[in-house]
Order: sequence, then C-alpha cells, then structure tokens
Amino acid sequence: MAGLGGVLSKLLELAGASYVCVVERDSARILGDVGGNDGHAVDINSVIALATSAAEIADAPGEGPVEDLILSSRRCYHVLRPVDVPAGPTLLLYIRLQRGRATLALARRELGTAEIQRAVLDLARGRSDRGDVSAAARDTGAAAAAAPAPATSPAAVPPRA
Repeated sequence: MAGLGGVLSKLLELAGASYVCVVERDSARILGDVGGNDGHAVDINSVIALATSAAEIADAPGEGPVEDLILSSRRCYHVLRPVDVPAGPTLLLYIRLQRGRATLALARRELGTAEIQRAVLDLARGRSDRGDVSAAARDTGAAAAAAPAPATSPAAVPPRA
C-alpha cells in the first residue's frame, strides 16, 4: 500500500483537485498535504471550525455522524471528510476542487475508499510511510496551511537522505 503522501498525490490527480490535506481536528496540525500551488491559501482553522459546526448540527437524534461536508463557492468545492480513529484523535481529510473541472461525486467516492481510509488510519497509528509528504506538512501546524509553500520552495520538497 502506498504511504500517505502517495495516497494524497493520487487524490490530487483527480480532475480539478488543487489541494489535499489530512489535519488533526483538535490540534489543527497538518499531518500531510499536497498541492496548494494555485495561489489560494487554505485557512485550516476555518476548515476545522466548519467541520466542528457541522458535527454539532448533525448531532440530532437519528442523524448519525457527518459523512462529508461540502462547501461550494463560485470557483471551488471544498470537501471535508472526518475520519474517526479508534482511541485516537479525529482526523479530517480535505480536498479543494476547481468547480469547472471537477466531478464532486467522484471526489467524494475517492475520499471514502478503503485505501485512503487505511492510509489515514495508519498515519494516526504511526505506521504510515511519510517520506513523500512535504516536510512543511509533517513539521508544522495551521501556519503551514494558511500559506501553502510554492512547489519550488525548499520547504515543499522533502529532504533526501
């Protein structure tokens, strides 16, 4: 199975995808991300606040947990999927899609695939191959998400051993 970076890169290959990340909900720490080179920064704290609010809204009797949260703007779809980790933190999978090029249903289906869910759970359990996830994503929290590094910056390229 591919590590988290490979799985996130696979999601980024979806038509219209411009940014993908996994973030720890409670700490706002980005555990891995790819993309973000389209000039549109993502405020991870806002994404987390939105996910928390949606979870509270859906907490009505008989509703069940939030499966996906979709926010649409004139140019983008923002899709957020919570991943519950047994005896661990709730992780959030986030993907930004360019509206004119993306298929929302396909992106939602891909976020729910077993391969993606398994990679996120492995990351939470400390077993993920994180060598292909950007160094900035591994080592920083919400500040890295607020201004994703351009593809050519040294922070976006993992160091080679």
